[in-house]
Amino acid sequence: ANRPQEALATLEAAIDPLAEGGPTDPPALWVLLAHARVATGRTREALDALEHLRPVHPDLAAVAELVGDLAVLQGLDRQGDSKEQ
Repeated sequence: ANRPQEALATLEAAIDPLAEGGPTDPPALWVLLAHARVATGRTREALDALEHLRPVHPDLAAVAELVGDLAVLQGLDRQGDSKEQ
């Protein structure tokens, strides 16, 4: 309902810290978490969420590339200098 901060807090609390991306953390959780992180300006952290899906869904590599490109674009300042290292 257009409340990404609340969604992010709820989704991060739902992660099982002992599962390490295992079966108790469903793929939908990682997708929603990536979406909430992008919506709150945490694009690089969204890439971390998408990494949990790569072993199960390697076809998501294109999505991860787009999110990575977005992270780079967000890192550019007004003169066009990249903050990537």
